[in-house]
Amino acid sequence: MTPEDFLIPKPADLEHESIVLCGMLRDSAAAAEMSEALAPEDFSAFGGMIFSAIVETWERSKGHRIDPEI
Repeated sequence: MTPEDFLIPKPADLEHESIVLCGMLRDSAAAAEMSEALAPEDFSAFGGMIFSAIVETWERSKGHRIDPEI
């Protein structure tokens, strides 16, 4: 990563990122669909890390409800 990767995105971008990430956490079908359609590079540096963690947790849960305890 370069220093530019950590620049704060425009507020609208952060809002859109949070909508996608929250949707993935609330709905397993959304997590499945977004994990195939998006990549960490589609987000800000911090959003990409969150996206990767959600996808990894979803994959470990074998497609069931996302549960950080799994």
